[in-house]
Amino acid sequence: MKLETIEYPFTVLTPCFCGGAESKTAKTAKAEMRSASVRGMIRFWHRHIANVDYVNEIWGSASGGEGNASRVKLTVQFDLSK
Repeated sequence: MKLETIEYPFTVLTPCFCGGAESKTAKTAKAEMRSASVRGMIRFWHRHIANVDYVNEIWGSASGGEGNASRVKLTVQFDLSK
């Protein structure tokens, strides 16, 4: 089954705390934009805008012994031409 692809360009307007474990131990701390971090931020805002049960149906959940997989695959691509 081929998944439908929808592209959403966005700009981060507020501080983005998305660094991974590498940035805490590296000699030159660099911020990294990881898809898991972006996914977590989107899920956070979706959960605060919509009903929690509805959000878990879309983004997945591991709680309650009845975990379900996410219906969303998120990838991050950068436009370095800007």
